[in-house]
Amino acid sequence: MKKLIKSYMCFSPLKYNIIFPILELVIGVGVGLFIGMLSDDIVVTTVAIVGVLMMADMYGDFFVFQGLFSKEYEFGILRNSLKGEGVLKLAIIGDQIRRVILNFLVLLVPVLMFKSALYESGIVSNGAEVAALALCLALAEVFAITVGFMITRMVYNFQDGIFAMMLVSIISGGLLFGSVFAILRPGTDPYLWIIVMAVLSFIVSFIMIERAISKFRLSFGEKKMGRFGDDSKKKLWIFIAVAFVLNYLMLPLMYMGVKNGQDTSVFVLVQMFYPACAVVLGKLFSYNEGKLPKAFFITIIVTTLLGVFASALSVFAPQTIETAIGSADLYYNLMTTVVIIVCILSIVLLCVCGKEKRANAGLRFKNPGKSLMFILLYVALFFGRLLVLTIVGCAQEGRIADVFTEFVSMFTYDGVGIMWFNVFLNLPLTFVMFFGEEYGWRYYLQPIMQKKFGVALGTILLGIAWGVWHIGEDFMFYSTETGVQMLCSQLVTCISYAIFFGYAYMKTKNIWVVTVMHFFNNNMIMVLSGDLSTSSMQGAVVDWSMIPLAIIGFVVFWAFIFTPTMRGKGEPIEEVYKVETFSAPEEAKS
Repeated sequence: MKKLIKSYMCFSPLKYNIIFPILELVIGVGVGLFIGMLSDDIVVTTVAIVGVLMMADMYGDFFVFQGLFSKEYEFGILRNSLKGEGVLKLAIIGDQIRRVILNFLVLLVPVLMFKSALYESGIVSNGAEVAALALCLALAEVFAITVGFMITRMVYNFQDGIFAMMLVSIISGGLLFGSVFAILRPGTDPYLWIIVMAVLSFIVSFIMIERAISKFRLSFGEKKMGRFGDDSKKKLWIFIAVAFVLNYLMLPLMYMGVKNGQDTSVFVLVQMFYPACAVVLGKLFSYNEGKLPKAFFITIIVTTLLGVFASALSVFAPQTIETAIGSADLYYNLMTTVVIIVCILSIVLLCVCGKEKRANAGLRFKNPGKSLMFILLYVALFFGRLLVLTIVGCAQEGRIADVFTEFVSMFTYDGVGIMWFNVFLNLPLTFVMFFGEEYGWRYYLQPIMQKKFGVALGTILLGIAWGVWHIGEDFMFYSTETGVQMLCSQLVTCISYAIFFGYAYMKTKNIWVVTVMHFFNNNMIMVLSGDLSTSSMQGAVVDWSMIPLAIIGFVVFWAFIFTPTMRGKGEPIEEVYKVETFSAPEEAKS
């Protein structure tokens, strides 16, 4: 504890360490007492307090370290040797602990002030839950503020940082106020909220610490330091933590939603962002990635965090709205709107970021002729698979003469034109979801698996990992009665697509090709079902007899495992996944 306090005091100016927490505590308590007496409402009072604390903490920290005391701050950090990395870690941990304690003390004011009202409304039932309520509100504040810091500390210019702070105020404010409304409701469980907010706070705090340490190392030109060893190991651990661990941490919440009879579509939507978010974080923490499209990367991170929060709210504060296609979950519809905005923004950000940044991130649209050929090949194989399944199905029923009629009927019903229109409309408005998966599986994990286990075996193992990643959806979304069978069917699908998608990516070296294929596969469900809602994907009943049928249907995709490329007879893996390099034009150099 002594070392922690000493590191914290060494980390930032003495004026900030002593004066600022006192001012924040006094202002927070003062606002709490004043607003509490005026409003006579726990929610209004708490929202006012957390808003004041958030703005004071974020802008105070920003102006202190990038404005008023920036020189003193930089000197305090850089005067340490490389051993100062430990000091920096402890200092940031100490700052987070200070933030939790300070917010807890301030938020005790409204909780104690309205204790009797909290008892009457059923929000708390005893003194321990009163303290727990204040603690989970404090952790929510830390989570929201840390998200803001994680974003703004990627901005180096002070003037640009002002605009970044405005955006972050909106993002952090939305996260914070949403959590307050979700927590302060009848029937809430303060202990469960403590776990949820503690996990989220730990994750974003870990990210912020690693980001700060990477900058610290770079100031000394150090390239190979840290608990993870070199960059590849660090990026792999980050990928596992975000793509898999975070995914599985969300499963208990999803289970609660299913048990309560709530729509869990938002969980499935947000899950698609986890792999890309994991890769993005790994690249931002790396030392040798070169120039990156940071604005686009930050957009992916923010969207993922908003999605995690929306998923939690869909369970703890469920809301249903009426839409043109029936009743729907409010948070799923909000996230679909966010996705549309993010897609439009992403197109702009990727177009203006420059060829070098897109190349360093693996985001260039390369080999257009070959890319189009593989997309058309996939579409042909997709319909070929449907035809094979139709033939097998009709043969089993003794209706082999009806194969053509059965096949054509899938695409000639009333309203099919609207379904096809939605497919083409959705591509520019939802592509980032499918990019979210493919950037993780094909761009990042496929090269690692192929180098470790060989091209063919590595691809199959990737398909297995991809299939197991869907386990929550298989048991709680796609099927709630036949989860085991659905998981087996999912493994067949993912292994098959891993082979063809992997082959297409190796041949085109274009992440957008597999993104389009993934999009087409998922959106064809609308055409085949004639349903624009997510209900067509839910509640399926899978019989064991369907598994062999699925294998037969995917034979056309399995065939690509025998190609020379998949048998390791083509280019060496290092050459296949070699990153492009760009040099500055001669006139720019001079």
